[in-house]
Amino acid sequence: MSTSWKINSPWGWILVAAAIGVMLRALHLWSMVSEDPLLLAPVMDARSYHDWAVDILSDPVGKEVFFQSPAYPYIVALIYAVTGVSWINVALVQAMAAGVGILLVGSIGRRADPAGGPWVGVVAAWILALYKPMIYYDALLLKAEFTILTSLILLDFTLRALEAPRRRAALAWMLAAGFTAALVGLFRGNFYLAVPLLLGWIPARWLMRRGDPNPDWQQATLKTPILLMAAFALGFAALIGLVGARNHAVSGQWVFSNANSGAVLYLGNNPYSPLGEYTHLPFVRPNPLYEALDFQAEASRRSGTPLTDAEASTFWRKEAVRFSLDEPLTTARRLLHKSARVVESYELGDNYGLRFHERASPYLALPLPGWPLVIALAIASLLTLRGRWRDHMPVLILALTYAATLLIFFVRSRYRVPMAPFLIIMASSYLIVFIRQWRSDRRGRLVAGALVALIALAASFVLGLPRERQGNMAWWNASLAVLHFEHGNIERGKALTAVALAEDDSNPSMLVNLGRVHLGAGDLPAAERLCRRAVELEPARPEQRDCLAMTLAELGRAQEAREVLASAFTFGGPPHRYILAAFLEEMNGDPAAAADRLRLFLKTYGDDPQIHAHLARLLRSTDPQAAALHLDRALELAPAEADSLKAIAGP
Repeated sequence: MSTSWKINSPWGWILVAAAIGVMLRALHLWSMVSEDPLLLAPVMDARSYHDWAVDILSDPVGKEVFFQSPAYPYIVALIYAVTGVSWINVALVQAMAAGVGILLVGSIGRRADPAGGPWVGVVAAWILALYKPMIYYDALLLKAEFTILTSLILLDFTLRALEAPRRRAALAWMLAAGFTAALVGLFRGNFYLAVPLLLGWIPARWLMRRGDPNPDWQQATLKTPILLMAAFALGFAALIGLVGARNHAVSGQWVFSNANSGAVLYLGNNPYSPLGEYTHLPFVRPNPLYEALDFQAEASRRSGTPLTDAEASTFWRKEAVRFSLDEPLTTARRLLHKSARVVESYELGDNYGLRFHERASPYLALPLPGWPLVIALAIASLLTLRGRWRDHMPVLILALTYAATLLIFFVRSRYRVPMAPFLIIMASSYLIVFIRQWRSDRRGRLVAGALVALIALAASFVLGLPRERQGNMAWWNASLAVLHFEHGNIERGKALTAVALAEDDSNPSMLVNLGRVHLGAGDLPAAERLCRRAVELEPARPEQRDCLAMTLAELGRAQEAREVLASAFTFGGPPHRYILAAFLEEMNGDPAAAADRLRLFLKTYGDDPQIHAHLARLLRSTDPQAAALHLDRALELAPAEADSLKAIAGP
């Protein structure tokens, strides 16, 4: 074995960092499972990944165009196929994948900053090994770890191609880099915006080849960058073309990745959320299972013509751009707000909360490196690049373009975490420069960078402090309560509900979620109390009225339920609202009016499998032929939900 792997060598320290990183992730996973396994249970996006992976096991190709990015569900399906269907197994694999990522960061750090020496890689490896947000995300059924791993592989291949002494080797590495660029985009499409810049850097580096530390680049002809660009493009096109061919085969649409980019852009740029925060749109059910259908239905309704998935994505992209151009002051304020969210210290969760999980995991409670330190040092590093920026350029391209996409779309902790490894490399480079200048007594040069780092660090904490103080423990306790209700642990669910309400009883969305699970558990008085409180707090939101109307209907107070629900129709119309209204009409002894209500949805919004199934139920005694047609259409639209749709339609 090479002596370079001794413990006192750079590679030895990187190897130890990888081992420590894997161990910390495994211990955190164990502590969470020991405290309450449902803390890690797949919900919302994680649940959709789980369900999609299970479907892939029986049907690897699928039958619909990809709406969400497909790479992670296929990875989860592969893990399930090998180890069994368990999200704990996925978390264990992600912990081991983190070890590979730490080794890669160590290798990349050395090559991205050769002037800083191999210890840049050592520092980067240790920061990533101890980086608190990644310890947290690696235990969850979310794509953060594999997104980071594939993006690091892309960076590694790109650097190897630019360093290779022989053209044949450089072309092979660049071909692999192009293929990996397509793959990382299939985890998170934000990275596709970096592809043109990575391609553009190849000829730019050739034009600035004089003084390049690589003698092969100094002597290269124009043919070299042209071939390298062609190799990258070929690798990229190979995978993207395969995905496009698959989507065309199952749907007749040429979609080369997935068809939700327009919808996601609209989520971050719409009149319902002037600051660009993620918000539930009134026409979209807040569940990944229905997002594609609801976005497509609303786009078809607004445009006045049925739209395909790709056409709906284009529609929402244009709507987002139109809104941004029509409201320039709002757009400017929104960009400033998102910039603050990128920099702030608070790890803004959605379906899971790092601060909440800290209560159950002693390893998350440790004073480990987090976002504020990393982003502050990365910003300071921009002042110290000087003659080293050429080697850093691929790192800068990936970091800065990804940051730009957050301003275009919207910011959550799990959306900004893919930037972390690139910022960690930059931060490590700055630390090595700082140490060297300190030792050489050239401390005057440290002032500017250190001052910038301190200002950035302070800004991160100041911007995040309001959210840190506010916390959101009530929401997370309520979310955990919902999970316990869904798993049949009613008493535990009620106890957590009491805890959540004691912390905060003024969050309408939280109250609605709790009201629905109490309704499902048959605790109608509690459900009415929770849903009525939600309506009092936010009377204009139809979701609150839906909740109360459903509860009143179960209590047999149909007329009161109809009055509560009536105003909800002025704010939009997702399918469940029409189904509820039809149910109330049926309770009122008017099944024909109930059927008309459901037909109105189909006319206004387009096809929905649940609407067709309920129509089949209503019509099975009066018009069996029409009922059969509606059931057939429901099964055609959602074959994976065949059992539940048949249960709705009845015998």
